[in-house]
Amino acid sequence: MTTERQIASNRINARKAKGPKTKKGKLRSSKNAFKHGLSLPVLHDAKLSKRTGAIARAMVQEDLSEQNFEAACLAAEAYLEIEKVREVHKSITNSAFVHLSEIQKMQEGGVAQSPGSDEDSHWKEFGAYLVQLRRLSRYERRAGFRWRKAIKLVELGGM
Repeated sequence: MTTERQIASNRINARKAKGPKTKKGKLRSSKNAFKHGLSLPVLHDAKLSKRTGAIARAMVQEDLSEQNFEAACLAAEAYLEIEKVREVHKSITNSAFVHLSEIQKMQEGGVAQSPGSDEDSHWKEFGAYLVQLRRLSRYERRAGFRWRKAIKLVELGGM
């Protein structure tokens, strides 16, 4: 059983962990999703919007009831969101491997390692790519949740 002390402690911690506090932090945080275009819904892109309809029709095939088609559209949107996130993930991963190979070439070439060297800056950039990949996981989780929820609706025959 949770004690009053634990509940009070949880409330205090929750108040502390509500995101950035400064204007600069809030501004930076607000731009995170725009960096790779992941904040835009799939339907705002004309090509993806057409694909959404095609995927939805393929999912429901003969049962074109309005409710079932709407559920299939939600599933198709989530599927395309997952695709978008994976494309960004692939791009960042490729860039990270380029930096990693540059570091390896430096090490094989016997470049002297001194503080502030090129190798140090490459390692910092590589670390930044890892941070970006970790942040992307949030978008993939959200799209995956929407996908599973929409698929259940399609299986049940609509909304």
